[in-house]
Amino acid sequence: MKYSLLLISHFMNPRNNGKLDDYNVYGEGYNPSDGDTIRFFIKIEEGKIIQIKYLVKGCPRAIASSSYTSELVKGMRVEDVLNMDESNIGKALELDDEKFDCIPLPLRTIKKAIKSHSKEKFL
Repeated sequence: MKYSLLLISHFMNPRNNGKLDDYNVYGEGYNPSDGDTIRFFIKIEEGKIIQIKYLVKGCPRAIASSSYTSELVKGMRVEDVLNMDESNIGKALELDDEKFDCIPLPLRTIKKAIKSHSKEKFL
């Protein structure tokens, strides 16, 4: 399989990787088909994601999609993140997100984390 330059860039140089100490939203995601695990630490203020970090254990696609997604949502309003189409992650990285569950996993995890922390609190 040939990977896109964007995917290679995010895999080789992951952005926002690590743990955020002063987060107010936390979420975990797991892909049972191949064991990818991701944890997001998110700081939301005034309805906007102002900081995001993650820890991921998984394949190159999981690492790259976690990095890309974290960059994409940083600075976005919560309601805009919740309305994002998960298939756009795969399209941007030039991967078939229907074939690989690890591609939409980061965005699904972020959305689930926001929803579980009473989104009205952040709007």
